[in-house]
Amino acid sequence: SDATIGNIITLTYNVENGSEAAGPLVLAAPSIQVSDLRTEIVASAANVYAASGENPLGGFLNFQPGANPNFKGTLFGYPVIQCVNAATANGGADRTGALFRVGRALKIAWKWAPKLERRREPRYIGDLFVVHACYNVSEIVDGAGSSLITDA
Repeated sequence: SDATIGNIITLTYNVENGSEAAGPLVLAAPSIQVSDLRTEIVASAANVYAASGENPLGGFLNFQPGANPNFKGTLFGYPVIQCVNAATANGGADRTGALFRVGRALKIAWKWAPKLERRREPRYIGDLFVVHACYNVSEIVDGAGSSLITDA
């Protein structure tokens, strides 16, 4: 099914109910979910009320991209970030987005920090500089985020 405003309200409830910490929320969503949400708003009567950026939906419909093309505006007061490399679920049939608390849900975990190495490269009659690192993203606090899985 498509992403809906009802999904976002449910995600907000899940995060607010399940998180022990207060703080700003952010919605990270793949392109198709951003499109689904905009389509639902325009197809409903909500667009009548969304003419200005001073309401829960106007900042999302009327936003013009600036320096960060992945920032798509605000929805219910929190930023919407479009993730073009969003994970797939269910064998690629679905896309995964998430609503989470900034600084509470995820963190980069380093196995080893980046190391710069200078390597002699005879083919280029010079040196190459190579950076090696090993890291992953890990969950910090259960309940600080909630996933949204919809059709791809």
